[in-house]
Amino acid sequence: MKKNIFASLLCCILAMFAKAETPTSPTVNTPKFYMGVCTHFAQYKGDLKLNLKMIKDAGFNSIRDDIYWSQVEREKGKYDYPKMFLEAPSEAQKAGLVQLSVLAYGNPLYDGGAYPQTNASAEAYSNFAADVAKKLKGKNAFYQVWNEWDGGCGMPKFRGTSTPKGYADLLKKSYEKIKAADADATVVLNSICKGDKEFEELLKTGVIQNCDVLSLHTYNHSESQFNRTPEAWYKRMLGVGEIVKKYNSGKTKDLFITEMGFNNRTGRNGYTYAQSADYAARLYLLARTIPWIKGIWWYDFQDDGIDESELEDNFGLVKYDLTPKPAYYALQSISHIIKNGEFAGKFSSKNKNLYVLRFKVDENDVLAIWNSDPKNHAKITIKNKSPNRSNFTLYHAGSSPLKSGWGMIDKLSHGNFIPDSISFSATERPLILEGDFSNIEISEAEIISFDETKRPDETNLFLPEKVLIVKNPNTPPETVKIDETRDGPLPQESDLSASAQFSYTRDILKVKVFVKDNGFDFTNDIKKYRNFDHLELSFKVDDKNAPGECTTFAVAAHQSQGLKSIPVKTQFGQSAADIEGKFEIPTGGYTYEIDIPAAALGLVAFEKNLSIGASITVEDFDDLKKTHTLRWGKGNTFPVEMRNFKMLYFN
Repeated sequence: MKKNIFASLLCCILAMFAKAETPTSPTVNTPKFYMGVCTHFAQYKGDLKLNLKMIKDAGFNSIRDDIYWSQVEREKGKYDYPKMFLEAPSEAQKAGLVQLSVLAYGNPLYDGGAYPQTNASAEAYSNFAADVAKKLKGKNAFYQVWNEWDGGCGMPKFRGTSTPKGYADLLKKSYEKIKAADADATVVLNSICKGDKEFEELLKTGVIQNCDVLSLHTYNHSESQFNRTPEAWYKRMLGVGEIVKKYNSGKTKDLFITEMGFNNRTGRNGYTYAQSADYAARLYLLARTIPWIKGIWWYDFQDDGIDESELEDNFGLVKYDLTPKPAYYALQSISHIIKNGEFAGKFSSKNKNLYVLRFKVDENDVLAIWNSDPKNHAKITIKNKSPNRSNFTLYHAGSSPLKSGWGMIDKLSHGNFIPDSISFSATERPLILEGDFSNIEISEAEIISFDETKRPDETNLFLPEKVLIVKNPNTPPETVKIDETRDGPLPQESDLSASAQFSYTRDILKVKVFVKDNGFDFTNDIKKYRNFDHLELSFKVDDKNAPGECTTFAVAAHQSQGLKSIPVKTQFGQSAADIEGKFEIPTGGYTYEIDIPAAALGLVAFEKNLSIGASITVEDFDDLKKTHTLRWGKGNTFPVEMRNFKMLYFN
């Protein structure tokens, strides 16, 4: 497969200069570009056949899914594949899609599930990789050796322990064995996710010699306003090409973007449905101007859930119930350009925000036009210098095509009809023109102010469900129930419930949490609190200089030392020492009494009329296994916004 993929590009170039009447076309199995989408069939999410049909209908030609090592090799040296691991690539092939399989994550049989960086575990992983290639030969084109090695995805207990050298050794073993099992397989580098510095550190180890295609994950939603756009992504990719040349004898190397997307969460770092449609279309079009980018797999096809504020629940091209979003239609409408187009050049403009890209698709010329400035439109005029001017098709990405012809009435020419010209307003959504544009010229764009920010603002006032009045210790406190669940309703037979009380002095906020539970798992190390019964207390002071931060403490109980705590994060970077308190086990449950100094929250004092956000999370473990989570507010989740907290009002 590898030889065919990249040889096809040479065929396409030669065809441009050939005199044969019929142009050379790539074979069915070697598209010019992989327009892919990420799926989660290995996690048994989504309806396999229905999702594949929708993916194919949208114009995609590939999916990316996982094959988990730990689920295949449950006994050393023996491989038993869950049904979905084999069914997904087989059904994808039937649908005309090729699967990029991620050979994912650790196996508890080797080094306790740690990164396979010892000789024995790396050998075992590479044997697993070879068996997958042998098992799926003829049904699977691409094998990606790990996913986000640098970022710790799928490896929460071992995050931060991976090394570039460890991966380089693993890749070398895996590359050799995959190729021995299937010489036509394409081996894809791990998807670096933490940035170009980490990417370069990995290239320094020589991995470029032991893979067929490089890989990156290039999310930019957490960047500043002007660095979270497709155009910023494009500039970054040009820089990536220069990095690759440093470690590949001055040449680029083919690259897959195996995850990229613009999420629709309503909180911080989210994009509107319209924005994600605009950006998706622009990103794929820009990618096709860089010859060594051979594919992009959109993350992901289907929303993982329905929580508007949860990042992973809002990346999909379709909603959780498969309702298509605007980005689905935007990519569907330009899929033929992305998969089959040849980039033919870019029209230069003094307006740095105006993009006019030219492609060749079969016998048609294609123009993709947009203006990336959200505050302006750009009016451009196209003049056709050919004596015979044929009609053309035009549409915005995601819209129905419209047949049109040449000719315009120009306001600046006193209403005269100009038969050889057309004029358009370029906006953030790409405008696509298809027809014969072999002999045209484009006039300089006229900037037309259209600032969306001038529209009257709607006032969005987010009030907490309830304001809790915090009083001094001499006044009976109000009790609040901690009864919101993260994983659905508690079973009827559950013994778990929780409540809290607050009071304060000028210097100390006193929090008392009572948990009714028949069992309790003590910690032996507060730094490992996540594996035992514990609380997480989060507080947020409304401050414009730290809008996306909060202060969180983890509180647990030691068998002999009583209540222990540790600051997990701080809103203002303040020095937050371990908070104090006591732990008791009355009949039928246990009680945490916690004293939190004002300074620990970055405050001078707790004063009358002060209000701060607060939330409490109760994590319940039985026999060292997590059973349930109870919450009062969602302040310790992402995004860290005041509306996810309950409100404490000091009086």
